[in-house]
Amino acid sequence: MRFIETWIPATLVSTRDLAPGIREFLIRPDQFDGAAYPVGSHINVSVTIDGQPETRSYSLVGEATSQGFKIAVRRTDDSRGGSRYMWQLAPGARLDITQPASLLAVDW
Repeated sequence: MRFIETWIPATLVSTRDLAPGIREFLIRPDQFDGAAYPVGSHINVSVTIDGQPETRSYSLVGEATSQGFKIAVRRTDDSRGGSRYMWQLAPGARLDITQPASLLAVDW
């Protein structure tokens, strides 16, 4: 079973460097209810790479919080471009994301 992705607008609330080359992003959807998400959940983020729209999946980290969703992104210069895009964002940036989904619940 596959599911249809529903994209929702969100705001990058804050960033925090966790270690050299690893940054945490707190992202709050516009219509956020603060509900808990299952272990293993991820969100998809719409990114722009070389002027083209792309999608990158990031695992949610930490426990659910009323502030939004937390992801951690490792900066990789030789990647396909998602980490470079994410690292150039500043708080207040607008994003499109999907609701959390658990990879454990998807039947590939």
